[in-house]
Amino acid sequence: MKQSQIRRWWVVFILISNAAFLGYLYYYQSPAGLIMGLPVTWVVLLGIMIAVFAINSTFAWYYLEKPNLREVFGAAGQGGDR
Repeated sequence: MKQSQIRRWWVVFILISNAAFLGYLYYYQSPAGLIMGLPVTWVVLLGIMIAVFAINSTFAWYYLEKPNLREVFGAAGQGGDR
């Protein structure tokens, strides 16, 4: 997939996810109960945020042409190139 296509899909996803997030906040009425001791509203919101984070990370990974994650995260703690 070309970077221009990825960028286009990424922008579309951001617009849809923001609209979904705002719609969820707008139509929220009251908690329906608890899931694992947390209000359902917070669990759903956390789920939306985790999904958006995961999809954004995937888009970024493809947009950056799948960098080697060992190099990306390995150099941060090394103090330089080795």
